[in-house]
Amino acid sequence: FLFLFFLVFLFLHHHHLLFLSPFHARFEDPLLIYHEKVATSKVFLREVSMVSAYSVLLFGGDIKVQHTNDKVTVDDWLVFRAPARVAVACQKLRQALDTLLHDKVRRPRTDIDDSKITQAILLLLHTDGL
Repeated sequence: FLFLFFLVFLFLHHHHLLFLSPFHARFEDPLLIYHEKVATSKVFLREVSMVSAYSVLLFGGDIKVQHTNDKVTVDDWLVFRAPARVAVACQKLRQALDTLLHDKVRRPRTDIDDSKITQAILLLLHTDGL
């Protein structure tokens, strides 16, 4: 499997499950994250996982909403098309998650499983926003 990333060809390592999986014809999610990049005869990605756009928006870097052109940018380089109201909702949910996690760190015995924020995030990730 071949990917073009900043004009560098990247290949899934042939021992990786995504390479061997029946989903090789298409990926269910548009993005891949990886833990290791190895250069041998080619540049291979190992320990690769598919991630959804919502996963990146909720757990990725800094989010900037471009209201006038229906785009949201993560870490100033990864751009998604999304209506401004959806992008702002993700941004607010992310802020609420950050607050919830900071509270959890300060008070480790706090139960966040039943939090409305946790439930909303789980629902969003499970349904991919549908």
